[in-house]
Amino acid sequence: MIDRHAREFTVYTLRNHKLTFSAIGKRLGCSVTRVRQMHRRFLRRISYEKHWTNGLSARAANCLCIFNFSSRAEVLASLISADGLHPARDRYRNYGWKTHREVVSWLDLPEPVRGKRIGFKLAEARFWITRLLNGLPTRRDWLDPEIEAGLKAVVSPK
Repeated sequence: MIDRHAREFTVYTLRNHKLTFSAIGKRLGCSVTRVRQMHRRFLRRISYEKHWTNGLSARAANCLCIFNFSSRAEVLASLISADGLHPARDRYRNYGWKTHREVVSWLDLPEPVRGKRIGFKLAEARFWITRLLNGLPTRRDWLDPEIEAGLKAVVSPK
């Protein structure tokens, strides 16, 4: 039997070639209703927009949404500010050190040090941010235009 995604793609391409659902159903050996369902499912899947928190666990993404962040740049700006996001200070029940380390690594920043006021050294974070803003490679490619614009507004070169 053909893979489900391949069948949905086949239905989509045949439908784009002006075949009816019943003609496609006869080719694939399934009902008209099932062909319509596969077509709708494929359209839904290709129209899916990725959320800005992709790459984080559900717990970490939920914490960032509860803290009213709406972009990766806002999270980064909060982390590098002195009174920003920190597990010892922010008492939301699921934002602890494990989630903090996950968010920091998601932003491709140095590993946080437990017990420090800021989760990582501010100078080291500024080093990675300056590399990002100057177009130099970081450990991960995350030169998203939204992040770059947010960082330029937050970090001013000295």
